Amino acid sequence: MRILLVALLLLAFCAEATAQFTTFSFNGTGTGAIPDGTATTPPAYGTARTVSFAVSGVPLNVRNVVLSMDVAHTWVGDLDVVLRAPGGSPAATIFSRTGATTVTALGDDSDLSGAYAFSDLSSANDFWASAAAVGATAAIPAGQYRTSSAGGAATGGAVTSLDAVFAGLTPAQANGTWTLEFRDSTLGDTGTVNGVMLILVVGPTVTSITPNSGDVAGGTFVVISGTNFDPASTTVTFGGLAAAGTVSQTQIQCSSPPHAAGPVDVVVTTQYGSFTATGGFTYTTSGGGGDGGGDGGCSTSEPRDAIWLQALVCGVLLLLLARALPRLFKGG
Repeated sequence: MRILLVALLLLAFCAEATAQFTTFSFNGTGTGAIPDGTATTPPAYGTARTVSFAVSGVPLNVRNVVLSMDVAHTWVGDLDVVLRAPGGSPAATIFSRTGATTVTALGDDSDLSGAYAFSDLSSANDFWASAAAVGATAAIPAGQYRTSSAGGAATGGAVTSLDAVFAGLTPAQANGTWTLEFRDSTLGDTGTVNGVMLILVVGPTVTSITPNSGDVAGGTFVVISGTNFDPASTTVTFGGLAAAGTVSQTQIQCSSPPHAAGPVDVVVTTQYGSFTATGGFTYTTSGGGGDGGGDGGCSTSEPRDAIWLQALVCGVLLLLLARALPRLFKGG
C-alpha cells in the first residue's frame, strides 16, 4: 500500500511540475542482459539488446526529448547506445565507446550503475568528463547528462543535442515504435538494462514576433510565428493583457492591446502548455512599429532549466517506481 501511495504522490508531482508543457511518457519493453562483444579488440559488437517504445497519442510536433535509463555495466567504454525514431530514422547516439579516441581503443574503464537521464538540459553533466573523473571499477554517478558523439575517433565525446535530432517530428513521424539499441563492442565485460523511459514533450514555441514594438495606445498589427499553435484553444497576452486575433498552427495575427510604455512579456497559451517570450514586445510613445526584420528583435527565452530539472527528476523517479511496483505483488 505504501508503494501505491508513493506512486500517486509522484504522479501528482509530475503533473504539476511539467504543467507549462505536455509530456508523454513511454516505458521500454525488451530490457535484459546486454550480449557481450565478440573479440578483445574493439570494435567487435555482440548482438544488440533492443528496447522498444510503443509511442502513441502524441498530438503535435515533438518539442523536446528526455531519455531515462537504469543500466548496470562494467567498463562503460564498451557500450554503444543509439535512440531511433519509428522506421529507424532519425537516430541519435546517446553515448558510444566512451573515452575511446582511436578506432581500437578500449575506452573508459569506469562502470554504469543506476539511473541516468539524458536531455538538452543546459545544467546537465558532460558524460565523457564525468566518466573520466571516476576511477577504474567505480560507477559514473547517477544523474542528468547531455548526450555525446561516438568514440572510436579523436573527435569523440563532444556534447550533442537530442532536440536537434528529434524536435519537429510530426505526429505521423513520432507515433510508432521507437527503439533504443545497446551494443557491447569488446569481449570481457557485461551488463544489464533494467528499465528505460522515453519522454516526449509537446507545446507551443515562439520563434519570432514582428514587429517587436508599438504605440502605448495599442492597435499595432503583430505577427507571432512559431510551432504547435492550436487554433481551437490558443490565447495571447501582452504584459498580461489579452490580444484578439486569428490563429493557425504556425502563425498568430493579432492587434496589441493598450499598455504603459516599456518592454512586456508575450505569452502564448494552448491546451498543451504555454510559451513566454520574455520582453518580446516594447510599448513606446512614438508610435513606432519595430524593426520589422528577421526575428523582429524578439527574445524567446524561458525558464527552461527549472522545467527540465523537474521533468528529468520525474523521469528518473517514475523509472524507479516502475521497477519497485512488481515487488509489491511479489510480497517484497
